[in-house]
Amino acid sequence: MSVRLLHTCFFVTILLTNANAACLDISVGAAPVQLSGKLTREVFPGRPNYESIESGDEPEPAWILVLDASICADDEGELADPNIHFDKVHLYSTEESIRTVLAKALGNRVAVSGEGFFSHTGHHHAPLVVNVAAISAQ
Repeated sequence: MSVRLLHTCFFVTILLTNANAACLDISVGAAPVQLSGKLTREVFPGRPNYESIESGDEPEPAWILVLDASICADDEGELADPNIHFDKVHLYSTEESIRTVLAKALGNRVAVSGEGFFSHTGHHHAPLVVNVAAISAQ
């Protein structure tokens, strides 16, 4: 094997390793994720078929945070694929006070923090889902 080929393989390996090194850590026990972007609200088709509201599926609204740049997430091999990059995050909260702030901030830039996990059901409308614990306007 030539020295040039070895150097090329070495640098490609470093680039691929570093590409995922900056992924958001959403593994169990990780610190809360902190993200910012524009808060939007999208309506997706829900039950019974999750295909079309016009055809009778229930509307399923969701808070979507549109990020300024694509990110990736890593949960130590549970569900997330660190090779998938995305720029939308599905937000929700179990706290009424947070949901009130989300409603008031619609269309504006916000910063959020909370527990993040990779989507795994039809009710998750972005690759990353965050249970918002704190939100502030930017």
